[in-house]
Amino acid sequence: KKLRDLSSIYDFLEFKQELKKLYLFKSSDKKPLTQEEIENVFSLDISSNEKISKPSCFITGDLDPVNFMVLNGLKSSGQDKSDDELFKDHINKNYSDLRELQIIKECGHWTQQEKPDEVNKILMDFLAKI
Repeated sequence: KKLRDLSSIYDFLEFKQELKKLYLFKSSDKKPLTQEEIENVFSLDISSNEKISKPSCFITGDLDPVNFMVLNGLKSSGQDKSDDELFKDHINKNYSDLRELQIIKECGHWTQQEKPDEVNKILMDFLAKI
């Protein structure tokens, strides 16, 4: 499956299970991940109402396919808001201290690899403020 084909949270969860079956490697030493490390990577609990309480900076790309998938689901909720408002409200509900939400132009899912200078500047500016 390709990420852009995931039309619902159920498709995402199925995709997540498929990813667990992959032979994952640590990027630093090329050794296989342990079962515990794999579980940590995929420990997203979508039913939790717990928010991230630390000062936070959320960085994403405007071309990230995950954002399109999320927005499509939010639009179907019938709220009379702009795409930006829907997205910001959705992200913000996961944080009790979201201080910045940065959307990098012409950037996909792998923001730190695609736009390292922009990501580093955003992070350095954010860290200087807290």
